[in-house]
Amino acid sequence: MPLPDFKTQILDRLSFESFYQGELPQLKATSGGNHQALCPFHEDKNPSLSVNFKTGLFKCFACEAQGDVFEFYMRRHGCDFKEALAALGRQAGVDLTAKPQGQYRPLTMKEFALAKKLPYDFLVTQGVAEYQYPPEAFDGCRTVNFPYKDSNGKALSNRRRFGAGKDKFKWKKGDKTRLYGLWKLPKIRTAGWCLLVEGESDALTCWLHGLPAPVKRPGRAAAAISQTPSCRLCRRSRSISGRSRTPALETLKAPGRSSCGMRWLLICPVSW
Repeated sequence: MPLPDFKTQILDRLSFESFYQGELPQLKATSGGNHQALCPFHEDKNPSLSVNFKTGLFKCFACEAQGDVFEFYMRRHGCDFKEALAALGRQAGVDLTAKPQGQYRPLTMKEFALAKKLPYDFLVTQGVAEYQYPPEAFDGCRTVNFPYKDSNGKALSNRRRFGAGKDKFKWKKGDKTRLYGLWKLPKIRTAGWCLLVEGESDALTCWLHGLPAPVKRPGRAAAAISQTPSCRLCRRSRSISGRSRTPALETLKAPGRSSCGMRWLLICPVSW
């Protein structure tokens, strides 16, 4: 874990009131929730140091020393940042020996469902599941796995999503990138149109509301489809009809989504 992460944890857990009361005798409350004391950084005869128990910040109106509890501790005890980190870590109860985390973060199905506002049981019906990497791969993270099936429902590729990190997505080794939702082609043919969206969660949101929608490979599929004679590609920012919005698109304004909830392209096939 990088040092800045330890610092954040300490600032979150440390009692600033207890810290300053231990460092500064005869603290007196003033207006605005601040407290005053004689400044230890110069020969102070009148209390000129102000500290705030809520923010942990201090400032001397005479010598202009100011900063957070780390700056105060380093000045007060003549030490460097690492020594201050160790001392304040003990006071805050932060374990500085914790094993550093890797660049990948785990993601569970429940976390994904909550973040995307999709029913957990619905995700299960769509084949979405958790996948646990072995310890030697990707920090042994638990991920959410999206199976990419062909038009017959056979899984051909798998794309896995992490919680955060350098790369949020990884394809299963040896798998090729594909359109997500090819097994929905019969419904798309019946509808006579589809929405081409950018991510699995966007497609899943469409399917939840009964809309036909496969997912393009970001940055490439739209260009390929636009050059396909059998399709007309219609870009819309507000509607897919003469009205401001269709009722179907209105349902896509799920909580937590911006605009209509996704980027999308309407595809009207001339022939299949």
